[in-house]
Amino acid sequence: MFGKRAIHPFRAFWSADGKHLEVYGYSSCDAQSLKQIAREVGLPDALAVSEVSGIRSKQMPSEWNVGRRLAFETRVRPVSRLKDDLPPFRTGAEIDTFLVEAMRRFPSPDTSGTGMLQAGRTREAVYTDWLADRLGDSVQLCSGTRLSRFARVRVAREGSSPEGPDAILRGEFVIKDATAFSNAVTNGVGRRKAYGYGMLLLRPAQMV
Repeated sequence: MFGKRAIHPFRAFWSADGKHLEVYGYSSCDAQSLKQIAREVGLPDALAVSEVSGIRSKQMPSEWNVGRRLAFETRVRPVSRLKDDLPPFRTGAEIDTFLVEAMRRFPSPDTSGTGMLQAGRTREAVYTDWLADRLGDSVQLCSGTRLSRFARVRVAREGSSPEGPDAILRGEFVIKDATAFSNAVTNGVGRRKAYGYGMLLLRPAQMV
């Protein structure tokens, strides 16, 4: 309805009654601009399932303070694109980053995951490192990042529906580079952002 990447990245939540989806997202358009777009070019079937009149917006900060501590939550798809073959996977495949590390560390079959556990490499630890790598120098992750939800899901793509990890990570970080952090908020984290992954939801940090 609004055009490609008009609301990007975004996150969809079920309403309390489980009958509606509520969408949060970052956009260069304010609420009035989005409503105007919907009025001018919105298709009837899209308008029939969207409460356009309920769109609300707020101005995000134009500058961020280095050293500011914030809490965050993000839904991500922590996958790695293989740079070489990792049987049975081929170069270029997108594989769960936890599985990639497990297969490289322990080439012999380890279906119980005992090796990774003994090495202290839980799924939470691997995904936290993946997130820190994607955020780069924009922030410093504080200790205590938690994997609050994990599932394996398929995403519908043209000609395929690849299965992969669906994870929600929660924690706190300290802003190190204001420009890089602004870019991370604007662009999201990781891959598959068109499917609702990668948005950084920000909250007040806990008082210490």
